[in-house]
Amino acid sequence: MTRSKGQVCLLFPLIHLISIGLFASFPSIGCDAQGAHRMRTAQGENARAVHREAAAQPIVAFDYLDHDFGSVVRGHVVKHAFAYRNAGNAPLVINKTATDCACEMSVSADKRVAGGAFGQVALRFDASSLRGAQERRIQVSSNDPENAVTTLTVRGFVVCAEPDEAHFGNVYPEQGALRTIVIEKPKEMPLRIVSIHSSAPFLSSSLVEDLDRGRFVLDIRLDPAAPLGPLHEMVQVAFGSEEGRVLSIPATGRVKGTVAARPDPLLFGIVWKGSRAAKALQVYSNVAGTSLEITRVTTDIAGMTAVISQSEDRTQNEIALVLDTTHAPTGSLHGNITIETRIPGPHTLTVPVHCMIMAND
Repeated sequence: MTRSKGQVCLLFPLIHLISIGLFASFPSIGCDAQGAHRMRTAQGENARAVHREAAAQPIVAFDYLDHDFGSVVRGHVVKHAFAYRNAGNAPLVINKTATDCACEMSVSADKRVAGGAFGQVALRFDASSLRGAQERRIQVSSNDPENAVTTLTVRGFVVCAEPDEAHFGNVYPEQGALRTIVIEKPKEMPLRIVSIHSSAPFLSSSLVEDLDRGRFVLDIRLDPAAPLGPLHEMVQVAFGSEEGRVLSIPATGRVKGTVAARPDPLLFGIVWKGSRAAKALQVYSNVAGTSLEITRVTTDIAGMTAVISQSEDRTQNEIALVLDTTHAPTGSLHGNITIETRIPGPHTLTVPVHCMIMAND
């Protein structure tokens, strides 16, 4: 086909424009490919990051790390449990628990807790031998990769008496006695005594608060009219009605009468049936500078006789006792000797007697 010169002139610019458009489109196609590649790379990295975040691992989360048990009396046992949650999505394993003083505190823990579940670390704190302010730490080791060791703290104040016993020793007639007990107070918490109770009417107590020295001073008095014999009573100081808030103070000793004997009780030991055994009792006055007169001796033990001997000044008094076991049954024998005296008024003393009578087989 024959084209005119004008048509050829119009065709060249058109081809030129098309070629420019085609060549211009090549760089655009390359940029779109690179962008797509970068997008795919970013998406992959994001996916891996999400995978890392979602990777199974335990997370230990305690509700709190410190516990203050306040004031408790010596001898009380404090129990407490620290609660925790496994905030992760893999099983939490408690590998070990350790305390800074295992002799006073024992610890137990739930060893394995599933993701999202709860557990606890339970402790038992024995305050039997402690006094004053106390603080103990517990190290909890787990498989939490971010928090392998968690430190728990327990603190408080152990109230005790000093001395821990009102020991009166030997108390003689119409003397009475006084013992002073000191109770230390915590410095950073209030402590109030709500009541004081004695187990016997012949024991009385009075309390003074020493604000300057931060303590209570308790006076325990033994009445002069206390009954004769061993003393085993109790004074209880209450700081509240809750468990572990009552301090018990033993009151011990022996109230001796005006007249005493040695030995008391009188022990014959083993005596063979059909034989005779002899013992002597020394009888004396517990009132200094006085003498006494033994007026009568009686006994409820069959086969026992008593002979009284006294010095002229009546300061040395002895009772010779003879036990004849001819008609006594074999086995354990128990009875009493009753001694009546005048010093200068009448006074009576009872001495227990024990022996074992054995057969001659």
